[in-house]
Order: sequence, then C-alpha cells, then structure tokens
Amino acid sequence: MTDLVASLEGGGTKTDLVWADAAGHLGHVRVARGCNPQDDPHWLVQVRAALNALPVAPRHIVLGIPGYAEVPDLDRRVRRDLATLCPGPHTILNDVALACQSAFPEGGGVLVLAGTGSMAMAVGPQGLHRTGGWGDAYGDEGSAHWIGRQALSLASQMLDGRLPGTGFERALCARLGLPAQDGGFALMGWVQAEANPRPIVASAAAHVDALADEHNPDAQRILTRAALHLHRHAAAAATHAGLGADWPWSLAGSVFRSRLVTQRMTALVGRPAQDPAHSALTGGLIMAARAAHWPISTDWLARLRRAGR
Repeated sequence: MTDLVASLEGGGTKTDLVWADAAGHLGHVRVARGCNPQDDPHWLVQVRAALNALPVAPRHIVLGIPGYAEVPDLDRRVRRDLATLCPGPHTILNDVALACQSAFPEGGGVLVLAGTGSMAMAVGPQGLHRTGGWGDAYGDEGSAHWIGRQALSLASQMLDGRLPGTGFERALCARLGLPAQDGGFALMGWVQAEANPRPIVASAAAHVDALADEHNPDAQRILTRAALHLHRHAAAAATHAGLGADWPWSLAGSVFRSRLVTQRMTALVGRPAQDPAHSALTGGLIMAARAAHWPISTDWLARLRRAGR
C-alpha cells in the first residue's frame, strides 16, 4: 500500500484501527485496551500502538475517540496530543457519533450503545442528539459498568447481612473465583486490585448475564432494569432529533450480547434492531476517503463489506 486512508475506533476495552487503499485492500490491528482520555491517563499509548501498525502515513484518518466533544478542556488536550501523533490530515469525533453516522448515513435512526458505558445517539430532522453517557460517577445507566455495579452492590449487601441471601451472592462469587464466606472483602480486593477499576467492574456484567440465562431472578431483574434505562436513553434521543413515535434503531456494545437485554429492549421499542448501514470503522474509512477526495466506487464499498469492516 502506497496511498491509503484510515479509521480508528476507540472504546472502553479495545482500540481498533483499519486502513484501506484505493483498490479496497485492507489492513487491521486491534490493541487490547481502550483509549478513553477521561478515565485512562495513558490512553495515548494505545492510540500510538495502533498507529504504529500503519504501513505509511494516511492521506486522511478519522479518529473516533471515547469522551471527545464532551469536556472542552480535555478536548483541547486531545486535539493537541493527536496532532502530534497524526501530523497529517485527520478528523476527530466522538466514537459514538462516528458509529451513529455510520449506522444511519442518510439520517433517521437511533444508535443505542451499551458497552462499558452507555448512551444513545439519534440523527433526524433536527440534527444529531445525544442522551446519556455521563460517566460512571452519576450516569451510564444500563451499561456493563452499571450492571456490574448493581450486581456487586447487591451481592455485598447479601454477604454482610443487610439483605437476606438468595444464592445470587454465592453464585456471583463462584463465577468470579472468589470466596463468599468473608462478608464481601474478597469482592473489595478484586475491585481494588486494579488501578482503573472501571473495566473490571464492567466485566462482571457478563457473569450477571450467564446467571440470568440460568434463571437466576436477581440477575434477570438487574438486566431488565438495564433494558428500561437503555430504552429511556433511546426514546429521549429520538424525540429531540425529531424522529417522531416510530423510529428505526440499531445497537452496539457488549451488553447487547445478552439475549435478555436485547429481547426486553426490542419489546420496549416495539420493533427489532436493524443492522447498521456500516460499522463505525467502515463509516470512518468512507469519511476519510471523502476528505481525501477519493472516488468512492461501489466496488470499493463492496470490498469493505466483504472484509467485514
């Protein structure tokens, strides 16, 4: 590849980079850590590791960065740091905005994201509107972190006697490989062993989902509440974007690997989620190609789709 465009998608737990030449030949690298500048002071390490995989400097790169376009002071630092890493032409936007515009390139839909954090982004007659995504201190309802925190809180209250035990607390500890007979101190140690506890708390969501599949009622109640929060995100975003009562939606993020959450959300919306027109990485490549003034042929797009990007 001698001439290429690129797209980077950050997240809470991983950083993906894909690049393409004018013939549609692709390259891809994944860094197994997220690059959220709001909760990881070393976020640039992951971005740099991904960019180092590029065979040549791109004609244009689109960077979907978690937390961008939210805190002005932080945004200024992000722009400064990325300009150092990417001295060539580049576009920075919020990772969820990138995913939403990629999912609904013609406008008219709601993207519900529920990974480590959560938010909804809608695009419609009144433009792009976001709800949620206010972080784990007082937001991110329905996210993996929220689910994990609810589960750990409930289990700890059962372990120390504030609530009667139902078996949920022992089942969760068993899945985490922790003893349940110490009144919750093992849970505390498990969380506090991490310098950045957010991802480890979020990882408990997968165990809650497994317990829900085993018909544990406490796990099912937590996931049902998560779906209610996510629907509230989506409905508010749709209203403010001017989409009316009936709106298409698409989903993204690890929480929707849960069959129960997806089923509950589908019932609340009244229709199943539709596949996004493009993934965030593909959408970023298309934006980068347009910014580089490349002709975007149907064959080029077909090559991207066949590669699963």
